[in-house]
Amino acid sequence: MTPGAGPSVRLLTPGMGEGAIAVLELSGGNCQPCLASCLEAIESPRRWSGNLYVGWLRDGGLDVDHVVVRRASESRFEISLHGGRATRSRAITALVNAGARRDDRESEKAATRDLVTSARALDQLLAGRGALESEVRSLLAALREGAPSVLGIRHRIESLVARSEAAAYLRRPPRVLLYGPPNVSKSSLANALLGQDRSLVTEVAGTTRDLVATRTTILGHPYEIQDSAGLHPTIDPVEFQGQANAQAALREAEIRLYLRPGAELHPARDDPGIERAHLVLATKADLLTSGDRSALPRTYKKKSVIVVSARTGEGVAGLRSAIHGLGPFSRLFPATFPCPFTESERSSLSRALAAWPDDPESTRRWLARVLEPNDEARSRHDR
Repeated sequence: MTPGAGPSVRLLTPGMGEGAIAVLELSGGNCQPCLASCLEAIESPRRWSGNLYVGWLRDGGLDVDHVVVRRASESRFEISLHGGRATRSRAITALVNAGARRDDRESEKAATRDLVTSARALDQLLAGRGALESEVRSLLAALREGAPSVLGIRHRIESLVARSEAAAYLRRPPRVLLYGPPNVSKSSLANALLGQDRSLVTEVAGTTRDLVATRTTILGHPYEIQDSAGLHPTIDPVEFQGQANAQAALREAEIRLYLRPGAELHPARDDPGIERAHLVLATKADLLTSGDRSALPRTYKKKSVIVVSARTGEGVAGLRSAIHGLGPFSRLFPATFPCPFTESERSSLSRALAAWPDDPESTRRWLARVLEPNDEARSRHDR
């Protein structure tokens, strides 16, 4: 292969551990010769008469992993393999040794997004921790003054304990799940919300076969956008596992958005899982006629409807606002926000609350423990 003429390889979806599915994208010129030199398929990849191949990816005669290769076009292929870090690295190395060029732009974008999200979370953590210290010192002063309000002290400690929820959302942002049948623009809309091509998009229904989760910021707060496999009857084992992952995400996501093309919102239609949705997104608005638009309902199966188009951007800004409205941050992060950020702080506050008002000294001791600078110093209170 002529130097510099090989295709590029990049990681599209990292998978979530060894048992998950990672997807590599091979794109550009000479994809077929590159794959033919390192893929031992059931049917010879030199012919590429079909679109799907199952076989072994090899590097120098050594097996790397059992893979599924899908031809998206003459110049773009998807390679699905196990999601462990070592397996992904070996697979990319095998393709590079076969003439591909490694494309790390996506990794650089992901690192930038993580930095932005982390910076926002750090700002909130520092502000919250400073406010927490001030609030605890104020509570200790009230206890020292004598005859404090029993209900007032209880309410203030209860508020601090309740706000420990906020710290969890900074450590693991709220999950926003996009789900629904195949080919309803889930991946396109996920990319629109992220501002980049994170999920692979084709005209073929069922392109997404695993949960693609990417962290981003919406109105300055961290969220995790989850693009899921389309829900529909299937006997394909890979699709079946992807749908199982989507069902698990549906049970766990904090914000659930059901997608269906605007022209297909019919009450008699079967919409599996819609009862779990917070909102219905009427997608592909760019394909709606004026008659279709006038017939669009404001609610669909008792869920509010937002009309969106990933292609034109229609409704995406409003969707971002709606996601933020459904999320916890406007409720959990007012301007002044004392917040416990560690399990130790939350536990100490809970014990202070349990001791009040029967044992004011224990309440004071557990409140003081929140202010200790490290776990070693805190442990002295337990002895």
